[in-house]
Amino acid sequence: MKKLSKKRADGLRTGGCLRGYSYQFYSDLEIAFGKPTYDYGDENYKVNYEWVVQYKNHLFWIYDWKVESLESFTDIYRWNIGSEDKASNELVADFKDALDKRVRLKTLEWDIRLMKEALLGADPIDRTSTKLRLQAKETARRTILKTMI
Repeated sequence: MKKLSKKRADGLRTGGCLRGYSYQFYSDLEIAFGKPTYDYGDENYKVNYEWVVQYKNHLFWIYDWKVESLESFTDIYRWNIGSEDKASNELVADFKDALDKRVRLKTLEWDIRLMKEALLGADPIDRTSTKLRLQAKETARRTILKTMI
């Protein structure tokens, strides 16, 4: 699963259709994939943010649709998943599963990094509870990685 640059996506894009939805925070998608491939940033446009992702030699799009306010992205949001017409239903379901796992994995890694940084400046009492939370997140991360193999 690889996010494409705008230049690369422009050259490959041939059209597609809506294939499903994924409920994510904007910030979690940004942690998982980086900045959107396209950032239209206009509340009057049909799409504000769009990630173009290549998965198993097929293109998929993760995008919002007709959002009335950009503030909608501070909460969990129903993102549209689009794909090329030739992508099978099984492949689309596989992509959605892989997307959810990637977002969970990358946000866990983000949390782990922040917790490790917090440990450096924490007092002894806070350090113990942070270590326990850190161990739980690292265990969850290993579990997700096992399911991705």
